[in-house]
Amino acid sequence: MYTMSSIRIITVKALFLLSTCMFAQEPVSDIEPGRGIVKYEKFDAFGLSEYEESADQWIQEWLAGMPKGRKINKILYFNEKHALFTDDPDAENGQLSEEMRVMLEKLPYMSFPTPKTYKVYIDREKGTVLEQKELMTRLFLVESDMQNYEWKPGTEQVKIIGYNCMSATRTVGKKEVKAWFAPAIPIPLGPEEHYGLPGLILAVEVEGKNIFMATSADLTQPDEELFDKPDNGRKMKQGAFRRLLVEKREEYRRNKEMEESNNAKYKKKNKF
Repeated sequence: MYTMSSIRIITVKALFLLSTCMFAQEPVSDIEPGRGIVKYEKFDAFGLSEYEESADQWIQEWLAGMPKGRKINKILYFNEKHALFTDDPDAENGQLSEEMRVMLEKLPYMSFPTPKTYKVYIDREKGTVLEQKELMTRLFLVESDMQNYEWKPGTEQVKIIGYNCMSATRTVGKKEVKAWFAPAIPIPLGPEEHYGLPGLILAVEVEGKNIFMATSADLTQPDEELFDKPDNGRKMKQGAFRRLLVEKREEYRRNKEMEESNNAKYKKKNKF
């Protein structure tokens, strides 16, 4: 099992031997792997499924023709001191139709409260994480320590952007998360909150669906000015944010039950 504590005692030499023994065909880079810029493609699901299930028939038919999500270009900057995962400033993400844009603006008030992550800043020296999240149209800065995730090593192997990757899984809530990491880049980082493996995470799947996929890696020193620590949002500790999320979800459930009860009474009264 991979944990953050076990990773700290694994030397670069041991990781080099591991990668060359398992993947003898992979070229060895002479570039310092402790710094770099990695670009990812993220599938951003719109989260319409729960609303769709309880909607009227005509709304379900309308939503059936809508896209389920879109691809967004993200980027990870990292060096020995810190790391930042954010939107790729050089990429042009797909434009939404006006109809879809209006729908997504209303969605936070109609669907199960789900936080969306915009930026993740990691202070590698202090071992702390700062996440900029949106919940029901409000921005939050969620503070926490780096987690000691319990990754279970897998046996599958795949090549991503020229790097041979190994698989590892962990359970988040009730969902299985599978990460593909590159031992040749011995950095315990990855996209968003996915980290803690003896190699940079280049792809992530959740319940068998691809969420993140690396598209390029440049293992050279990023400019220090690129590490733009997020500062827009209400600061909260991770525990407090989780309690707020539980509170908003319970509130949503109560309102949903009341709405369904009122609709049933209205239909009965008017003999629908």
